[in-house]
Amino acid sequence: MAKTSRAQAAARGTKLDADREVTAVAKATEPRSERRARPQSKYERRTGKIFTTVQVVLVVVPVAMIGYVWLAGGGTMDGLREAMAQNPTLTVSFISAMCQPLIAWLLKFVREHYLAGDGGYAAANLIGLICGELMLQNAVGVVGCALVLWRIWRRVNGELTANRYLLESFRTQFVGGLSFGYSFNNQRKNFGGNATNVRFNFETAGNLIDAVEHLFFAPASGKDYYTIFGIQYSQYFRTDLSLSRKIMLGDATALVGHLYGGVAMAYGNSSSVPFDRQFYSGGSNGMRGWAPRTLGQGSVPDPDSVFPIQTGDVKLEANLELRFPIWGIVQGATFLDLGNIWYIRRNPSEYSDDAVFFFNNF
Repeated sequence: MAKTSRAQAAARGTKLDADREVTAVAKATEPRSERRARPQSKYERRTGKIFTTVQVVLVVVPVAMIGYVWLAGGGTMDGLREAMAQNPTLTVSFISAMCQPLIAWLLKFVREHYLAGDGGYAAANLIGLICGELMLQNAVGVVGCALVLWRIWRRVNGELTANRYLLESFRTQFVGGLSFGYSFNNQRKNFGGNATNVRFNFETAGNLIDAVEHLFFAPASGKDYYTIFGIQYSQYFRTDLSLSRKIMLGDATALVGHLYGGVAMAYGNSSSVPFDRQFYSGGSNGMRGWAPRTLGQGSVPDPDSVFPIQTGDVKLEANLELRFPIWGIVQGATFLDLGNIWYIRRNPSEYSDDAVFFFNNF
């Protein structure tokens, strides 16, 4: 099967307003500047104005806070310092207000993605900004970002991805099973010398429950699966093996190698492995050229462009790293990373064969 193009991925991926579905392919192939300049719907233009209003309010917040703090201090610098020293809450509010122009600047990029059709990207980042505003204890920012998020969310029609495997992975499931783990590490024994680290994990879920359900119960009404407490239970196995070896080349220089392999498969009562038990690639402890969950599956280009949710059933990684001192406590490293994730089963209606693991071609 031919590789899925970005246009095809967009056409079957994020769905915003119903009138966007027809133009999804065109939007995926146009330059970003042209996509931004295309005519928008009335609802989108109004939402864009709300974006702008929220940005203006956030920029004004620090000005208003400076005026308030100045008045609280009696209009003098000494009074200002005394007021902030006696009232820690006022100090926190002042620092929070000073951060609001940065939030307004970030909203600019969220707005651009929304108007370009990336509603899922906009929604995900707005949720992150709301969490940031909650930590900053800024009610104005929380309300503003929540308002924009509500405007975007109410126009999302259907699902944010056409990948049924991922949708099933996020569905509520009951997970009950057994796990086994083995670990060997002689680094403490050979401190400062060569060291080996081995980790093996195996887990299985749903087998005992499935046996009892088949003996005494029937599938859920109108469904082809069994439930426990009204929830579909997961049935799968997952195993992984990690091998690491450190070879000292001097007092502070070392060559470190790492191999990792893992496989997971759903069967019986489940059609997919739960999302948190699937494998992903990327991040500081794996393929360091990619952010977590942004690499894969297989050679499919950008299979789910809205959220970084690239996960799979098979993972292979190999890392080679040369660590060396630079100056004082500053250390350096040169590394090579190889790896990817794949699905284990073919499903042409949901994803290309390029996302599937084959022993003779991966």
